[in-house]
This record gives sequence, structure tokens and C-alpha cells, in this order.
Amino acid sequence: MPPRGLTDDRDPSSPFSGRWRWAGDPRFIASVLLLALNDHVLKEHFPGWWTGKISDFAGVAVAGTLAAVLIGPRRGLALVGTGFLLLKTTPGFAEAARPLLGGVTARDASDLVALTILIPMTRLFRSSVGGAGTPVLGSGQLVRGLRAGMSAGVPLAAAIVAVIAATATSCDPSPAVTRVVVADETFFALVSRGWGDPEWARSEDGGHSWERSAPPQGMQPASPRPGSPFEDPGPTGPLKACASDGTCWHLRGQRVIERGSPGGDRVEELRLSDAQFSAISTGCAGGHVGILGSVAVAEGRPGPNVVASLGADGVLTRHENGRWEATRVLSAPPIAATPIETAASWGLLVFGPILALAMWLFGRRRWPSWPRGVGVILMGWLMSFVASSALGFAAESDSDPTVAVGRVAIVGMVVTTVVAIVVARRQPPATAHPPS
Repeated sequence: MPPRGLTDDRDPSSPFSGRWRWAGDPRFIASVLLLALNDHVLKEHFPGWWTGKISDFAGVAVAGTLAAVLIGPRRGLALVGTGFLLLKTTPGFAEAARPLLGGVTARDASDLVALTILIPMTRLFRSSVGGAGTPVLGSGQLVRGLRAGMSAGVPLAAAIVAVIAATATSCDPSPAVTRVVVADETFFALVSRGWGDPEWARSEDGGHSWERSAPPQGMQPASPRPGSPFEDPGPTGPLKACASDGTCWHLRGQRVIERGSPGGDRVEELRLSDAQFSAISTGCAGGHVGILGSVAVAEGRPGPNVVASLGADGVLTRHENGRWEATRVLSAPPIAATPIETAASWGLLVFGPILALAMWLFGRRRWPSWPRGVGVILMGWLMSFVASSALGFAAESDSDPTVAVGRVAIVGMVVTTVVAIVVARRQPPATAHPPS
């Protein structure tokens, strides 16, 4: 019997020394759900210091458990503690970890309080909670063949969801047009891209189409400041632009566009409702940057061309009849996913369990190898989950990540279903019996 303590690092009795079962512990699953709920719902709708602290505590708990599963509790918790310390205190470390975390984590020494959760975690691992001797599922689950697959599948599925949640906790804002200017009667728009370098785009047809461009003469985009995606810098201006005939367009409160005549009277041409304003967001706290924050006028025929910045929705272009139309500029906004791609990305979340249950209900009396079919379903589901998530993170900024996720999900679900049915219908291999 091994001595009491963190001895799982060297126990060779089973894969990962039985540590993989820690990923099926209810406390770990609760931490994963809390992390996902906080970072993808609460931070967006109820931003504040407390959502940041929830993210830190839950993130350390999830990362610590995953590291303990992979390299053992002693080394895993030490690695996570050291990494979190560097992430919150060392300049440049958060930026270097951006590809792994899905965004840049803000440095704040007060967040180090989250390291205190490593203390109870050490005690839990020492007492072998969720270890090799503790089954994840009860002995009465379904039938014997399905029980083994589910017992292995729950920790594995929880671990994969945890990786996805942990690597998408930082805010990486969507691109947004924050400034429009005119040079030589050509419109230029500055597209801010969160932590990436800004890009310039130009339009030579009055703002109706845009292409990447060098900055206008005498103007260079500044590199983003650390923390800038989380802060609303306010309007960058100009908030007023006038044509040669004296007609001017004014922006007011990031909600209203007014046209002023040479005589001084103003007429309201466009007003964004509260719902419209809220929908134009980069997805981060302070994510309404650029909305009606800058306006420019270029001389054209039969009248002046007017363009106003619209933040994450690109720009507003004025037609001759006074109607304003939203126009996409480079990746602001990204290419939207189709309804089928969106439905497939959400359907993948429940695809595995539902198809496995269907296999058990309808296939156990008809198909001799249905337990193998269930195994194929679980593995195909998890592999589709990992592949779609990886491609979603690697997707080009010009497209909504749901486009890549949905397409991979469709392929994965179709292939998994077909292969699972083929395997389930096969006769199981004959078992050789030793001579009596």
C-alpha cells in the first residue's frame, strides 16, 4: 500500500496512475461550469471586479486539476501556481501566453488571492478524492457494457470542456472601426483589433466598399496599450464634418447623427435605439468603442459623401436621399455564420449523449455490437469537439469562429453517426475458449 501523501506522480498501476478520474469529480465539473458561465455570460452582462475574481478562482482550480491529471498533483499545482504568478505580475508574460489563453489576461497583483484555492486542492488530492479507488459513476448505470464507456467518457468529456473554457477566458475583442478620415477625397477607416495591431482600410467609392491600405499620409496608427481592449477610450473624433457648401454633420452622444444647414438649423437624420446600440459590441467590457465616434465628408457627385464610424458593425454610409446604411470594413463585423452552422455548433454540445442514448434504446436488441457503437459515438463526439474548438480559435479574424466550428461539427456528427451504425451492426469477433 503506497504511503499517504502526493504519491500519484510515480504510481504506474493505471494510465495517468488513475488520476484521470479527478476530471470526473463533481467539484471539478462545477468549477468548469462556473468558469464557462462567468466568462461567457456574467462578464458580458454584469462586468465588475467580482466577475474577474470568480474567473481567477475557477480558472486556477480548473487548470490545477488538469495539470495534476497530466503530470501529477505536486508538480501540476506548482506549475499552475508559478504560471499564474507570472501571468499577473510579469510584463510581457500575458502577451506571450495569448495564443494559449485565447486572449491577453490583464495584470493585477490583487488577483493572486486566487492562489489560496491551491491549499484545499492539495489536501483533496492527498486524500485521493476522485482517485483510482473512487468510481465516477454508480454500479447501476445502464448496462455493463455501457457503464465502462460512460465511466471513462465523463472525465474525458469534462477535461475537454475544461480546456476549451480555460483557453477562452480572456477577452479578445472583435474588430471595430474607431476612426474615419478623408485624404485627397478618399475615405480611410482605422480598424482596431483588440490586442492586435490596428489596420487601415480605404474606400474610393464613397464608403460603399473597402480594402486594406497603408495609413493616410502623415498618420500612423498607434500600437494598442496594455489593457486598452477593456477600456472605452470614448469618441476619437472628429465629431463634426462639413462639406464645401456649408452643410455639416454632427455626432451626438454616440447615438445621434444630425445634419446642420448653412443657416444653423439641425435636423436629426439617424438615432440608434438602446437595443441597436447594445447589439453593436466587441464582446468585452467597454465594448461599444467607435460607435458614432467619428465622421468624415468627401466631395462627390451629385453631392457630398458622408461616412461615420459604427464600431464593431463597420461604418455608416450616407446615401443621396439621406438614408444611412451599415457597411462592413475588413473584419468589422466578421462574416456571420449561417443558421445551419450556428445550429450545428450548438448541437454538437449534446450530440454525443443523445446519440449514445438512442443507440442504447434502439440498437441493443437489433445490433449485436451496439456497445462498440456507443464507444465510437463517444470518441467521435469528443474528437469533433476538440477539432471544432481548435479550428474556431485558429479561424481568420474576418469570419465568425462559429463558421469553422459549425462546419467541422457537421462533418464530425455525420461521420460519427455512420461509422457508429456500421460498427454496431457487425457481428462481434468470436471468443476462443480454452480446451477443457
